[in-house]
Amino acid sequence: MNAPSFDYRLFYPQYWSTWFGFGIWWLLAQLPYKVQMKLGSLLGQLMPRLGKRRIAIAKRNIELCFPHLSESEQKELLRQHIDSLGKVFFEMGIAWFWPKKRLARLVTVEGLEYLKEAEAKGKGVVLMTVHFSHMQLAITFLNIFHSIDCIYKRHTNPVHDFIQISRHKRFNPKTTAIERKNMRLMIKSLRQGRAVWYAPDQDYGIKHSIFLPFFGINAACITATSPLTQSGNAILISVCAIRKPEGGYKLIISPPLDNFPTDNLIQDTQSVVSNIEKMIMLAPEQYLWVHRRFKNQPEGAPNLYAADLLRQTK
Repeated sequence: MNAPSFDYRLFYPQYWSTWFGFGIWWLLAQLPYKVQMKLGSLLGQLMPRLGKRRIAIAKRNIELCFPHLSESEQKELLRQHIDSLGKVFFEMGIAWFWPKKRLARLVTVEGLEYLKEAEAKGKGVVLMTVHFSHMQLAITFLNIFHSIDCIYKRHTNPVHDFIQISRHKRFNPKTTAIERKNMRLMIKSLRQGRAVWYAPDQDYGIKHSIFLPFFGINAACITATSPLTQSGNAILISVCAIRKPEGGYKLIISPPLDNFPTDNLIQDTQSVVSNIEKMIMLAPEQYLWVHRRFKNQPEGAPNLYAADLLRQTK
């Protein structure tokens, strides 16, 4: 789907509060970057009270994925993660509302040549990424330097939907926003030599997944990456943005994954999971641990998010 044309019905009274909310968001996004990050840290301090269950899930995930860390180290990782979550609101505003020149000053890019080489050959690229808390910024950064197509989830509010799609498209008129279930359009874009943003790191159910170790814990891992790459006659490249301690971001584009895809779906999916783990370990505190990554388990396995376990983690 390309950016929708504006419809006067978006100004109906039932949407005035949405426009007002976006107006406030736009104003906050004009603040200096350092001020926004400080406000994000303050917001993060409220999250254990406002989102107790989600924080409990994050704590449980950290316990499962990093058993080698001491209790104090796990607590520190959780604290850093909560701080990162508090910045999400402001980083999304930056991604959607900052002008191109201001955004470009905020990021350094590593590995852009791999995308340019694929483009010169007319080769499609599956841009495999992970759900870092500032993923919207990563999409925007990359679209400044290289036209890509984005996967998105349709919003029920048409004003929100209009804004999110137009924000994705604003720097590159060729950019297409593809609904995440529209595999046919993804494949079409890849065959046309486009780079398609794709995040296969979460639990999307067991229908199209197999159980593989994710940080040593059985997880439902989606198998679609290999068939998507093969059907699109594409290559697979990992990409992510890391928030730097001193401020700003580093966009990291890795070389194409060798020998991918193969005729072994399990091996390919394991390669995907291994690369996902590598990206997460670049900045584990910035990963979206509030997602129930292990909600689906093999038959007979215990519920890793049972109420008593979450109570113990609070």
